[in-house]
Amino acid sequence: MRRLAALLGTIFLVACTAGDHEDLREWMKTAAQDTKAKIPPLAGGRALRGCAL
Repeated sequence: MRRLAALLGTIFLVACTAGDHEDLREWMKTAAQDTKAKIPPLAGGRALRGCAL
């Protein structure tokens, strides 16, 4: 009985994770097209003068 339950549980998990999530990939593609990177410039650059990078 335990083996049957384990087998059915395994089949259920495999069936749930077998999809390739095409709708999620489509959404990510359209979201990436509308997004622009917004990186603010450094404030004056004086804060880094003492650092030895």
